Amino acid sequence: MNSHERLKEYISSDAAYQEYLGGKMQPSDFEKFCIQHCKDIEEMLNENTELRIQMSAREEVANKYKE
Repeated sequence: MNSHERLKEYISSDAAYQEYLGGKMQPSDFEKFCIQHCKDIEEMLNENTELRIQMSAREEVANKYKE
């Protein structure tokens, strides 16, 4: 399992974050901190995925010019 997969698993298993997403809680200050932490991780994972897609597309274009 790579770091991307571990972080996705962390987010999906964080009880406070899942309850928050489901609208089932009024978070305490500590839970708000945990929720923000999960949101930050999720944002970074999404940005990373988008950058990987862009990099792959650029590599494809560069490879076409090499041929």
